[in-house]
Amino acid sequence: MAKKTELAIEATTSVLGYADTIISTVELAASVAIPLSQFIPLIKDVSDIFSKVADLYRSAQHNKNITGILMERISAANTSVGILQAREDLLNSNYYKSLQRLVRVLRNMKKFIEDITQYNTVQKFLGAKKIESEFKELCKEYDSSMTSLNFNLLVVNFNTETEDKIVKEDVEQLIKFQEALVESMNNVEQKVSHTNDQMNLVVERVSEMAITMQNMQSMMGSKKEDADQIQNKIDIIFRTDKLPFDDYEEADENSIRSERLRKYTHVKTKEEFAFKVVDQDHINDVKNQVTILMKLKDCQNIINFYGLTSDTSNGIKTYLVTEWAEKGNLREYILDYKQDLDLKLKIRIAYDIAKGLNFLNSVKVRITFVFTFFVSNIRILNE
Repeated sequence: MAKKTELAIEATTSVLGYADTIISTVELAASVAIPLSQFIPLIKDVSDIFSKVADLYRSAQHNKNITGILMERISAANTSVGILQAREDLLNSNYYKSLQRLVRVLRNMKKFIEDITQYNTVQKFLGAKKIESEFKELCKEYDSSMTSLNFNLLVVNFNTETEDKIVKEDVEQLIKFQEALVESMNNVEQKVSHTNDQMNLVVERVSEMAITMQNMQSMMGSKKEDADQIQNKIDIIFRTDKLPFDDYEEADENSIRSERLRKYTHVKTKEEFAFKVVDQDHINDVKNQVTILMKLKDCQNIINFYGLTSDTSNGIKTYLVTEWAEKGNLREYILDYKQDLDLKLKIRIAYDIAKGLNFLNSVKVRITFVFTFFVSNIRILNE
């Protein structure tokens, strides 16, 4: 009985092998020659994807190592696909379909890299090991696509064990970065999940504003008429009214920090504000940036911006209105208290500055503006 079973198995195996041969023969027979000109756009797509991913790797804010791993795969595909131009025997309908599939996979890889390298887009992947699972799925699709092409032209061994370790390290760094951002948020006594949602909402909203603003500003030509026209559109989209100057009064003379910076108080609430003179030549640049910075009131490491106001009693003088910093700027603070600045306090100040800059970077606010305006005026609100 056992011998009959073995014979049956052997016979079945032979039949299956014969069937595979028939299928392969049918596929080969069904394959139709396709001119190289039809392959060229797909070959170019692969090359363009590799070039774009290389740029993303250089500018990556997060998950740079994961990007590097995927870039190696895309590079291998680019090299293999390029050889198609010299292999007439591969220019058929089967390879064409397989190449189309590979291009779709590489596009998905590029989109994934775009999402995970910038904080304002990587948020949707946070939690539940979404980055790791998406990464593994893309690698699986890539391997399958490359196998279907069956080039046998470029052998690249990818160490999945090492890659998994690198992916976990990148994700851990991203989580630490997010935790640092959460520390920058006000109302830290709230539940972490709520604070995360609040922070992500701020990042999403402000990033969209900042990118739109920057895109519109980039369209401003050298002609004043063109710049004025774009600025009018910005003013319509991001409408922000000036604060009524009459609602404030100047504080005593002792509160004058400089000719350009002094303390004002609100007539009714008696709340203190910093009024800083804005040069008329830069009024639009400042106004555009303040429109965005006003939305960052939830970040405790960014001084509060309230808007602009104008004094027209004697000509026109425009002020930037911000939160009043009783301890002055960082330079003044160091000069006044340098004997009392121990290492612990210095580290805390540096850490707070870093968290503020991190937050600005996350929401796409141009750091150049902040440095131009405040690098010598980093405010010390309290000790």
